[in-house]
This record gives sequence, structure tokens and C-alpha cells, in this order.
Amino acid sequence: MTRILVADDNSQSRYLLEVLLKGSGYEVSLVSNGAEALDAALASPPDLVISDLLMPVKDGFTLCHEWKSHERLKTIPFIVYTATYTEQKDEELALSFGADRFVRKPQEPDLLMQIISDVLSMSRAGTAKKPRNAAPEEAERLKKYSEALFRKLERKMSELEAKNQSLERTIAERLRSEEALKASEAEYRIVADNTYSWEFWRNPDGGFRYVSPSCQRITGHDCRDFVLDPELVQRIIHPDDWPRFKAHVNSIESLKGEGNLEFRILHADGSQRCIAHDCLPVFDESGLWLGTRGSNRDITEQKRLEAQLHHAQRMEAVGQLAGGIAHDFNNILTAILGYTNILQTKTRYDDPLRGYLEQIVSAAERASNLTNSLLTFSRKQEVKLRSVNLNDLIRNAEKFLRGIIGEGIQVRTALSPEAIFIHADSGQIEQVLMNLATNARDAMPAGGILSIETDLLEIDNEYIRMHGYGTYGRYAMLSVSDNGVGMNEKTRERIFEPFFTTKEAGKGTGLGLSIVYGIVKQYNGYINVYCEQGRGTTFRLLFKATEAEPAEQEKKAEPTIGSARIGGETILIADDDAAIRHLLEIYLTELNYQVVLAEDGQDAVEKFRSNANSIDLVVMDTIMPKKNGKEAALEIKAMKPDMKFLLLSGYPSNIVQGQGLLAEGIEFILKPLRPSQFVERVRAILDRTL
Repeated sequence: MTRILVADDNSQSRYLLEVLLKGSGYEVSLVSNGAEALDAALASPPDLVISDLLMPVKDGFTLCHEWKSHERLKTIPFIVYTATYTEQKDEELALSFGADRFVRKPQEPDLLMQIISDVLSMSRAGTAKKPRNAAPEEAERLKKYSEALFRKLERKMSELEAKNQSLERTIAERLRSEEALKASEAEYRIVADNTYSWEFWRNPDGGFRYVSPSCQRITGHDCRDFVLDPELVQRIIHPDDWPRFKAHVNSIESLKGEGNLEFRILHADGSQRCIAHDCLPVFDESGLWLGTRGSNRDITEQKRLEAQLHHAQRMEAVGQLAGGIAHDFNNILTAILGYTNILQTKTRYDDPLRGYLEQIVSAAERASNLTNSLLTFSRKQEVKLRSVNLNDLIRNAEKFLRGIIGEGIQVRTALSPEAIFIHADSGQIEQVLMNLATNARDAMPAGGILSIETDLLEIDNEYIRMHGYGTYGRYAMLSVSDNGVGMNEKTRERIFEPFFTTKEAGKGTGLGLSIVYGIVKQYNGYINVYCEQGRGTTFRLLFKATEAEPAEQEKKAEPTIGSARIGGETILIADDDAAIRHLLEIYLTELNYQVVLAEDGQDAVEKFRSNANSIDLVVMDTIMPKKNGKEAALEIKAMKPDMKFLLLSGYPSNIVQGQGLLAEGIEFILKPLRPSQFVERVRAILDRTL
């Protein structure tokens, strides 16, 4: 087999030639310089040598010169294969030293193999280039060799100098970049060490280069704990949020992440905190990724306030619905109470049916109380506030509270020794106590203790900072506690929602605590719930404290319908509810009044225009189709300025007035209407002199 010796200091070039030659059926020997090539050839002469020119120890020119000068080797063909000496002068010099061929790198494999085949064929046929003689031309060749070597060395030195200068510039730029990075990191540390957020700088390998001291306030762990133990991050993140956080970190590492996320952590004290996380990848000037810088903010309080806002918005929406229901329900109750009263007046006291009528009135009265509760919840109930002693209210209510909660529950009171006054409606405060006591009773089915406490406290900056709510001032605190079953967090978050109840169907309306919430908010107070499942619940209510005021005189009892004076005037009745129109017509015609009926505001104006001279009083619903009560009243006043009016509504006067539905000089009465109350009011207006 034909053996070829390859001499090249470049390992990749040797490998490529070896693969190419072996693939063509040649045996190959490899050396890395001219000295090794000469030793190998003398030990075992090859059939052909392929040599690079620029090699250490002994270059290709020297090898070729010694090869062709040696008696054992001078007939073996010598191919020069070079990428360094590529000029025509270099080729001529190599050939003058006896090289059989001069081939420039790189060369097409097929052409190179053809050159090798041709050289071998010529060698076998005896037509190869004759070995040169060591003639006087030797000195000239050596001179040319020295010139070529100097030229190449000069070029190499020039190239090395250029590369060295480029490297120096690169090193200088890198040093400047590192200095700038150190300065930036120092500035970052100064800012981060003094920030309220938990700042960090994480290396590409996941370890922390920097963690700000504020992390201890947020996590309960020292900043050094994270540097020494990067896995601490996974242990403090809530298990349910860890997959999202891990995916977020992976997206940052792939340089595709948005850089922000919200997740929960477990504080060292066992509490949960909500964290807003922001981070971005950091690069140097060359584009090398240095890791991620980031910030973690504790937004637990912000989330709590957002939840309170959403809850208040839901309560407001339901309150609007409750107010609308109450308005319509008052119209229905007016008809029920009115017609029942008419039947009572026409029934003998010993009539068996009279008992049924009294049951209807009682049910309607309870329905009226429920309507007032809905209006209280929606904060649309008009109440008359006065200074009341909270301790006295609790003492007076204690007896009926014991009746509500039953014998198996003890009532314990711890009232402030100092009198506590609040500006409130005593009936509403009693309703608050009753609803909270009922709630406590249901939480203690096997009996327990109901505790009621009062105290005075001051809301200041420290209180607001600790609790996250409040307005400066002195407050009355009412606390109602039980040692019952308590509730879980999900239930606690919903207890003030209207119609939400944990009781079985038919055993609770879900309005009790909603009404408590509505009353407290109506007084611009605050209500908090502290509970633990299996360990009871405490409701803590705060009302603005006030000074004692003189008690109001007791009001006189309302007159009965029997005491109403008989009239003879003409009254225009306008209401879009037919049942109300006809009920009022019955009230008035039985007392000898003349009645003109109208079904809406526009009809009232037209009926008045046709009967202006005979009508003495106009009674209208506030909200009607086509024209409301105020609009119709103003048109009628334009026709007859001294006309007297009485407006009706299922909404209290403060709401009607707030919506601009009452004009000056127009009187108002709230539904549901009691017959005696209505006819006495009509009589009073008719008798009044303008």
C-alpha cells in the first residue's frame, strides 16, 4: 500500500488530510514539524511527503532542502501544501529547493487527490523531477529563502502587533466595563440598602450576589440567609404559587419574560404576605448576561384595602337594589294596610273575622319593619339621631337579649365605668345588638358565653398605621364576642354580604349582619371581625363619641282616624299605582271629600287645568311616568300659585330631597300610609293659611 507522510503543525489540517488520504486507500503517517518528518522518513522512507512550509523546529523550506540533499530521500516526491507562503516568489523558491509540486491551501479535495496521483505516477514512471545538484546556485537559493522567511516573519509580526493592539483595546474596554459595573453595583447597593422594598441581584447560576437588608422586614429572614442558601426562596414562596414563580424565573433566564409577577410568601412568623415582584436581565456592553436585578414589594395591605373597596362596591350595588325593592314594597304595604284598615272599620269588634284582619295588619307591620331594615342596609333610611348613652342602651337591651339567645347561653357585660355617648338612633343600636346576639346564639348550639363590652379609645396616627383604617378622633367601642364554633377565612370574607348564610334553607335570611354593616356605615363608623374556627368570634364596632345632650321630650301619640275632622274640599289624587289611587279615594270620600283621580304626572296637570277652580289640594306620588311629582307641581303652581301640595314616596325625604324631587313649599309623607296619619296630614294642610 502506498504510504504518504504528512508534516503540518496544525492538527486540524493533519486530520483533514488523513481522512481524505485514507478514504482514497493510502496509508498515512502524521508529524507536526520538519525535524519529525526527517526522522520518520529516515527510519521508514514513505512513497510521498506532503509538507506545510511554516512549521516550528524545522520549517518546510529547510525540510525540502535537506530532503532533496539526502541520498536516501532525494528521489521521493515532495509536495508543498501551504496557506502562508502563497506568493509567486515563494513557489519559485520551493521549486528551486527541489519540491515536485507547490499547492496552495485550501484546495478542492478532488483536485488535490489528482495532483497526488499524478506526482506518484510520474515517480513510478521515472519522469519525476530530477534531484537538484548542489551547484553554485545554492547561495542564491539560501538568500531567497532568508528573504522569504524575513518577509513572512515581518508580516506575522505585523499581524501579531495588530492583534495585540486589538486585544489591548478589548481588555481596556472590559476593564472600563468592569469598573463601570462596580460603580453601578456600589450605587445600587447604596440605594437598595436604604429602600423599603426587598432588592436583589441574582447571578446566572441562581445564587445571590446581593440581597437588601429590608428583606428581613418582609420575610422575617436575614439577607445573609438568602446569599448562603439560595433555596430559601423556594421554601418561603407559597406552594400554590411556586409553579408560576418558577415558570417566571425560567422566562427571565431565557430573556423572554415580562419581569413582573404577584405571589404569596410565608413569613417566618407563619403569616402570609403578598409580594409584587419586578425583575429584568442585566447585560454588559458586549451583551454578556450578568444575571437579574429585581425588587419585591410587600403589597399585603394594598391587597387588603382593594378587597375592602371591592366589598364596599358590591355592598353599594346590592344596597341600590335593596332600596329599590323597599320603595316598591312600601307601595304594596300601603295597599295591604289601607284596605285592611277599611275592613276593620266596617267590622264589629265581636266579629270572628276581625281576628284574621288583625293578623294581616301584624304581618304587614312586620313586613314594614323588614322594609325599614332594607332601607337601613342601603343607607337610605331616614333616622332622627340624638345623643344616647351606649351603656344605658345595653343595660336596657340586656333583658330582651336574654330572651332571644335562650337559657343555655350566659350574657356577660363589661361596660366602661365612664358614660359613653354616641349620636345615634337608639332603635337601630338595639337592632345591631339583637342581630349580633342572634348570630352568636346560632354559633353556640350547645351553649356558651356571650360577652358585651364597651370602652372609649382614641384613633391617632399609630392606630391608623397598625390597623390600616380610621379617622382621627375619640370613638366609642362596642365589642360583642362568643366562644362558639367560629368560622373559616372564606366565610369571614362574606359574612356582610346580603343574603349570604351558612344556615340551612328556611332557617336564615342572610340579612342580619348586612343590616349591622349598613347601620354602622350609616353612622360613618367601623366594623371588624376577629375569628378562629373552633374558638369563637368577636365583632368590634366603633362609633364616633359625642357629648351628652338634653333628652328630647316625648312625642304626642298619633291621632286615630276617628278623631279626623270631616271635610268638604276637593282633592286631586295622582298615582301610577291604581291600588293606591283607589285606596286614597276611599279614605277621602268616606270623610266627605270630593276626589279627582289622575294616573300619572301629565294626566294630573290636565285634570287640574280642567278643574282648577274647584281643587283645594293636590296629592301626588313623587315618581310617576311622563312627569314626576315635582314637575307636575311646578306646572300646576304656574296656573295657581297658592295651590297646596302633598307628595308621597316609598323613599324617605332625605333621598327624595337629595335627588331634587322636592320643590320649596311642597310637603312630603312617607309610605306605607296609615289611614289616620294620612287624613290628619291632609286636614292639617287644608287648614293651614298661606
